[in-house]
Amino acid sequence: LDENKRSTIKEKDGSLINNDENSLAYERATDVDKPKRQKTKALYNTLIAPRGGEYNITLSDGTKVWINADSKFKYPVYFNKDIREVELEGEAYFEVEHMNDKPFIIKTTDYNIEVLGTSFNVLAYEDDHQVITTLVEGSIKIKGFDDSGNELLVKPNEQVLLDKMEKEILVRNVDVNAYTAWKEGRFMFVKQDLERILKVLSRWYNFEVAFESEELKTIRFTGNMDRYELLATALEMIAETNKVDFIINNKRVLVTKRN
Repeated sequence: LDENKRSTIKEKDGSLINNDENSLAYERATDVDKPKRQKTKALYNTLIAPRGGEYNITLSDGTKVWINADSKFKYPVYFNKDIREVELEGEAYFEVEHMNDKPFIIKTTDYNIEVLGTSFNVLAYEDDHQVITTLVEGSIKIKGFDDSGNELLVKPNEQVLLDKMEKEILVRNVDVNAYTAWKEGRFMFVKQDLERILKVLSRWYNFEVAFESEELKTIRFTGNMDRYELLATALEMIAETNKVDFIINNKRVLVTKRN
């Protein structure tokens, strides 16, 4: 896919996919098409956004999905079952089209999210020790996070954090803007530790990070910056706090203590 290119892709089942400057849109099936497609095996596509990349998708049911950097999203060309199922590795923001009789399910490695129609952010990278789901509006259910079969109902402005190692769940109230700002072209951090901040930045700017000492990882920062600024500009904002310095060598960033 080329974010600066406009084109129409024809799928094997005849579906048309419009690629228009960083965004894919799948055509909605007409009433004539539906009976035929419901009898055929679902055809899946997978979109991979590399480090430093992003893409938007409008699925065949009208659901809108923003895919963040270093993420993989698998979904059917057409939803021909009683449920709408997709799979996510990485981070995405969803605005799910409401359908009373057809729940929308997002499958991650660690749990499933069920929703009828709502807006929320899911952060589920394989190399993170947490899976984080942040609800903006509507309601969702978290399933399969342990062996008990329990379900967790999440309300707007609530966030669910799953510790992948301990299988422990924490629910807390948050400012959702800090977790959805990326889709509006911003980085927003609220009392976030430096290790986490640099992990987020590394996926977008595509660099490796190392720390001079472990204590530097836990220094907390609050800030708001343009996602499309240069990496050097982002690091300068952090360095202006006079707590740390950065040494940049090609695609490697070393964090050192400010003398």
